[in-house]
Amino acid sequence: MFDYYKLIRNSTQLVDAQLLSISATRKEMIEGEISINLKLDRDVSIEDEIYGQIYLIAIVEGIHEGSKDEVFTLNIKYRGLCKKHNEVSSEKYKKYLYDQVVPLLLPYARECISESMRRMGLEPFYIPTMDVLSSVKANKEGVLSDDT
Repeated sequence: MFDYYKLIRNSTQLVDAQLLSISATRKEMIEGEISINLKLDRDVSIEDEIYGQIYLIAIVEGIHEGSKDEVFTLNIKYRGLCKKHNEVSSEKYKKYLYDQVVPLLLPYARECISESMRRMGLEPFYIPTMDVLSSVKANKEGVLSDDT
């Protein structure tokens, strides 16, 4: 019954995720459509031979379609603690973590963004669920897809 989906353990595990900072600004609402701009930034630091810190910064801006005025901004920063369970060089570990920042921390930012917007009296914006394998491949190759 439970053989439908096999879970394969990754050699690096996210052992903790914390919201480091959040700031929000909401201006008076103007009637009309609002477009959402999402920007992501990431960083990595290796703590020692086993642990590494990953950081995801998400900036969400709401822009009024007609006037192009900024209606709201939301800045969120998450930190994750990762632990490796294999022997790999520090350089390869750092590169691997850099590639994994978004897949590992985006679910936390996704929930925080939608809930914060709801609390600001705005319609929640749900970051689309990502195709992790295609996203990692596209980012390694520097390729932009139609979905970016």
